[in-house]
Amino acid sequence: MLNRDADTTADAAVQQDADADPIAQLAADCAGDTQSFGASVAMAANANANANANANHVQQDDQAGQSSSLLNVFTLTPANLPALESMCRLSEAATRQPPAQSYLHARQFIQPDPPQTVAAALGLRDTSPLSMQSSFATRQDDNDDEHSNLPPTQPLSTSSVSHGQAHNAIVNSCSWLVSLAHVVRDPKLGWVLGRDVEKADLLLKPKGSTLVRNVHAVFRYDQSGQLQLYALRSGVTLDGATLTPGQALTLYAQRHNIGIADMTFTFQSARRCHEDSAFRQHLQHWADQLSLDIYPHKYLCATPQHEDILAGRYRVVAVAGVGSFQSMHDGRTTIFAGADIETGTAVAIKTCKRFDPESAKSVAIEAAIYSNITSAMPASPSVADFILRLHDVVPPVHAHAFNERSTIHFVFTPLADNDLHRHNFGAQGHLNVAVAIAQCLLAVQWLHSIDWIHRDIKPGNIGVRSNPFRIVLLDLAQAINTRTSPETCTPRPGSCGTIGYLAPELENVAFCPSPALPRYNAKVDIFALGIIALDLLCQPWFNQQQLRWVRNPNPFLDEHGKEYKKFKSAVQQLRGSNQDSKEFLVGQMLEPDPTARLDADGALRHAFLEPVVREQQMKLVKAKEAQTLPGKKRQRNEP
Repeated sequence: MLNRDADTTADAAVQQDADADPIAQLAADCAGDTQSFGASVAMAANANANANANANHVQQDDQAGQSSSLLNVFTLTPANLPALESMCRLSEAATRQPPAQSYLHARQFIQPDPPQTVAAALGLRDTSPLSMQSSFATRQDDNDDEHSNLPPTQPLSTSSVSHGQAHNAIVNSCSWLVSLAHVVRDPKLGWVLGRDVEKADLLLKPKGSTLVRNVHAVFRYDQSGQLQLYALRSGVTLDGATLTPGQALTLYAQRHNIGIADMTFTFQSARRCHEDSAFRQHLQHWADQLSLDIYPHKYLCATPQHEDILAGRYRVVAVAGVGSFQSMHDGRTTIFAGADIETGTAVAIKTCKRFDPESAKSVAIEAAIYSNITSAMPASPSVADFILRLHDVVPPVHAHAFNERSTIHFVFTPLADNDLHRHNFGAQGHLNVAVAIAQCLLAVQWLHSIDWIHRDIKPGNIGVRSNPFRIVLLDLAQAINTRTSPETCTPRPGSCGTIGYLAPELENVAFCPSPALPRYNAKVDIFALGIIALDLLCQPWFNQQQLRWVRNPNPFLDEHGKEYKKFKSAVQQLRGSNQDSKEFLVGQMLEPDPTARLDADGALRHAFLEPVVREQQMKLVKAKEAQTLPGKKRQRNEP
């Protein structure tokens, strides 16, 4: 039994928050003109419908039908008697001739069902009497929608049944089909479910006194393209779990049971796996056209398939990548794409096996590295957002003693779409490349400011979020702290990094700044970024030079070898360019002598990057202001 007092309290809370959140504003039943956009899109939809009606070729019609089906999102069908009764009443009201103006909007979502028995409509497998009395309408609704201009509801003779015959009653019901092709009343709110014909997209027609509210719940996409159920009022459930007003849960499976007051509906995803890429493009286009802050993530926006839940909190979606070998005895680590069920945040889940005491120690060290760096990160938004952040460890590393083959799961944010090695910069790539280098340098600058060196920067360890474009520095497992462990900065061939991105002093003491104390410093990260910048910013020049230091073994082990001499000559040519050019900047980042090499501060001040860096810093300032200024709309957290 629902609590009306609790619902009233929730209403007051939603009203208080109405100025900050458009969902809350709708929940508070604030009047607003949400029809202007709908009217313009409806006109365009009618024009398209007329054009399709005049098409002369069957093949074109088939192609249009296939294209339209790609836009389908989900269906909702009644799953209990109150829900079925509501849909029968809706079907009758929406199909009545002449059509009522107030129901024109709802009709686009309605899919009529063929006449069938109640038992068939609800999927019952037996013909035993229903446990509750049938209440299909045979009289006027006691509390009809106050905005409806329909004449009194006519009796449904085919629905008039006695208690023992309810399962055999023939009903004319319907279901809902939600598509991106349909006009939504307010795109920023989503598809509203409720009983108000002026505000709801998915209209409910309960009978008599009911706890179904004018606007009761919303289906909407979050920023990463995950479809969510958002409760506006009390009495909303998802697979038996109760949502409090203002709470959203992700619809992560193909099928769900959704409760609205005493009604139950079956949610069925209309998506198909082989259409994921096409649907993601349609969704992005739809969001762009409606100016929605939605950027579909290729993993989280995929067709729901997995229902694996880690530690009761993290939904595992797909394999996002395979990491490096832990040891010669164990396989590679696996990176999964997932989401935090409690917050909806997109996460990356890295699995590490503790197969012996040595590997258990290695996992504990990695956990300590991430924990130390994450604890020093300022609150988002900040430059630390360009670095992988430890979100959770499942189970806690020290919670259980080592046992053979046990597995630890590191949970990180954010979840990248790709890495820099596989990212397609596209037509405007020259702009994003400069942004990528600037963001990498900002990430490294912050990391160095807290005395940490990454030591394994390479394209595969730089994640990319495509929309909006953003890099994230990944895989800090080889990072060291120069303040607490200065002895770890001693050159040791084969101890860290990746051939092709190793600074000369990482493995050859002859290149260290001080021969008396052979240690390298944070500038090894600048050299690695210089290699990446050379490949991305100076590709034509790079290809002409045919530099070959990326091969194994490390060419810098022999400071008198041919490969090193060729490298040094190439750097001198780069530094012979205009001092404000990108080539000169790259040459300074690749200086073999670390004392002459730029640090992160110097690289960020270079004329080529200075305007890009200024723009990035301005964006961070504006993002902070948007979170703190009173009266501003709250920003959705970026996954």
